[in-house]
Amino acid sequence: MKKTAPHPTKAGALAPPASDDSALALARHLRDREELLFTSRSISIGEMASTLAHEINQPVGTIVNVLRGVSARLARLPVAPEHEAQLNDLHQGLKLALDQAQFAGRIVGRIREFTQARQPEHRPLDLRMLALECVALLDWEFTRQGVPVATEMPTPFWVVGDAVMLQQVVVNLLRNALQAHRGLPAEQARVLLRLQALGDTEVELTIIDQGCGISASAEGSLFVPFQSSKPDGMGIGLNICRSFVELHQGRLWFTSNEEPSGGCTFHLALRKATPQG
Repeated sequence: MKKTAPHPTKAGALAPPASDDSALALARHLRDREELLFTSRSISIGEMASTLAHEINQPVGTIVNVLRGVSARLARLPVAPEHEAQLNDLHQGLKLALDQAQFAGRIVGRIREFTQARQPEHRPLDLRMLALECVALLDWEFTRQGVPVATEMPTPFWVVGDAVMLQQVVVNLLRNALQAHRGLPAEQARVLLRLQALGDTEVELTIIDQGCGISASAEGSLFVPFQSSKPDGMGIGLNICRSFVELHQGRLWFTSNEEPSGGCTFHLALRKATPQG
């Protein structure tokens, strides 16, 4: 997929490429943005299906084992002749329930097989350019909410990975940073992306906001599936992000910012690479 490089504006913020004599460049930028967001959503749906399959598989397996155990115990019970018909009915009911539970287990297995087919591509990526493209993808959302975005990424850093998966992670983290500023004073709003070396072997991309922060009660379940502090959230996003990062043998975590700025910082650490991989 051909990418259009984002154009930096003052203070490190980004805007989509536009000029009086190049409507074509803007149209190409918007098309690329929609294509990336569509692909990212498709991957997220697959990862969500995989998460659901994992969570459902355990209780389904427990149900199957319990039904088998109950059926075996019934088979060993001494039964008077006048109760044999009722016992047969119970056996038939248990067999039907067991068949349906096993059928559900097979469905879960097919979902897992389907979603596991999506493995990350391993290609050299300029993490600096990838982050700038993600900011450009969301520029209109940040502008609409009045939240400025700044960057401290003076030099490129290369990693090896799947561009779409990593873009999905950064876009998700940026959206979370944007949402953290809802209802806060305009003068407090600011998001900063910083890219730097982390030791000799890793690169760290940090996304720093000055939003509402994360409560102590929510910290423990931040990356737990189906746990969300948002009233309309499913609790899937950060769990998927961590899964994507771990597929790249990387790390994703957060820290709370100290006052007076407040808010929190998400850290994405990936292994260093070269332009050749």
